[in-house]
Amino acid sequence: MALAVLTKGPIGMILPVGIVCVYILLTRRFSLIRQSRPVSGTLVFLAVAAPWYILVCLRNPDFFSFFFINQNIQRYAASTERYQPFFFFIPVILGGALPWTFFLPSAIREIRQSKMPSEILYIIIWFTLIFLFFTPSRSKLATYVLPCFPPIALILGYAFRGPPEKGGTPLYAAGILWMCLGILLVIHGPLQSLGIATFSSGNAAPLADIGIAAGTIIVFGSAAGIWLGRRFDSFLGTAVLGITLMAAAIAFAPHWDTLRSTKSIVQGLQPGAKLYAYDEYHPSSSFYAGRQVGLVDCRGELVFGIKRNKVKGYVLSLDELAEIMNTDKDAYCLTNAKRITKLRKKIPALAVVKQSNDLCLLHVPGS
Repeated sequence: MALAVLTKGPIGMILPVGIVCVYILLTRRFSLIRQSRPVSGTLVFLAVAAPWYILVCLRNPDFFSFFFINQNIQRYAASTERYQPFFFFIPVILGGALPWTFFLPSAIREIRQSKMPSEILYIIIWFTLIFLFFTPSRSKLATYVLPCFPPIALILGYAFRGPPEKGGTPLYAAGILWMCLGILLVIHGPLQSLGIATFSSGNAAPLADIGIAAGTIIVFGSAAGIWLGRRFDSFLGTAVLGITLMAAAIAFAPHWDTLRSTKSIVQGLQPGAKLYAYDEYHPSSSFYAGRQVGLVDCRGELVFGIKRNKVKGYVLSLDELAEIMNTDKDAYCLTNAKRITKLRKKIPALAVVKQSNDLCLLHVPGS
């Protein structure tokens, strides 16, 4: 918990303590409080987690308000920065558990019909509390419910601990879904080249290069999973389905690198070049460019650090950026392609030096 608090803040303590407390209250196993060594455990927790927070708060008196109040409580209760509908985490969990999602109804039915041991109650509380905690949050990201997946896996493992079954609806449903996905990947390129189907989203761009290969692997892997499930064990077949998609994702994931990374755009800038980010800051740009990146009309979560930045010239307005780029031949700007029109109103000679998907590196030739 101490390491979790250092990594993600108070939630690293709230969730596990809440799960354990609810379990103890429901089972009335109050002896677990003593067995958990609360005094020595608390001292170890504080020894690991507290020093860093204390030091930061001493050096930055307003850090407590910024981090604990603004970044945790207000983001949970009132933020609109990452707003998603109330049911957002339901498809995230159902989709993230594939191909095992189709086995969840059977697992729930098996647990309800059997005498449930206390360990399974703990696992159910583990999942339920995390899901219910984040569902009302005004700020939602899919990764918030990652801790829900281990208890789902444990519940499935417990429910199907008996003799293996061959075939079955869950296996066929998962296999057909995976096979349809593979077929779509295979036909995507040919259909697009013929003009029959087009995808406006830049996120689909790599499919033109890898669709046929990846789709073929998924189709044959799905067929193998269905055959193994019918011949030997439905869980063996489903595991093959999951491994097939995982292997395909790992093999072809590099084709999507440029969609989220700035490496191909900013790496290789001259040592003396100055780089500025307009309207949106990509953290990877600082790493791959090997220099501090100036911020132009973009602050977001960096507000706290910006207030303490002693280096001048790295937080600018658009007018200041225009003045620099019109006069400095070593100045470059990183921004989204849709913002170029607005920038050219201030910097008419702006030219695109490099572009990857929607991300552009801009420069004024001969400035």
